[in-house]
Amino acid sequence: MQRTQGWGTRDQQIGGRSACSQISGKLLLVAPANEKQQAHELIERLAPSQISAVVHLLEVMTDPLARSLANAPVDDEPVSEEEARDIAAARASLDRGEGIPHEKVLAELRLTSEDFARTGRTPPDPHKTGR
Repeated sequence: MQRTQGWGTRDQQIGGRSACSQISGKLLLVAPANEKQQAHELIERLAPSQISAVVHLLEVMTDPLARSLANAPVDDEPVSEEEARDIAAARASLDRGEGIPHEKVLAELRLTSEDFARTGRTPPDPHKTGR
């Protein structure tokens, strides 16, 4: 068994997973079936300030859309002069109160506020093409 700096012990890898780990000075054998239980125990030991980071990580890991967005490349394409003028005109229009109310946009799409809220909570099926 090999000792690693600051992380307890590390045994041979079994199927890409560590065969043992050290928590609070106790050596624990970790079988794949017990990994969920170990995850629960580790979460229970976290400070409240650390929980939100873990929740975010788990959400990204389990939500295909969030994972796609997290892995999407940064849009670094330069804005053309024409696009810059269009953006400025749109912002000026909003500043003058000429925007289209959300309810009117929903009505044009034949959606209710409840439809819109439900769509935000329910990710689309990535296998459906929408046709």
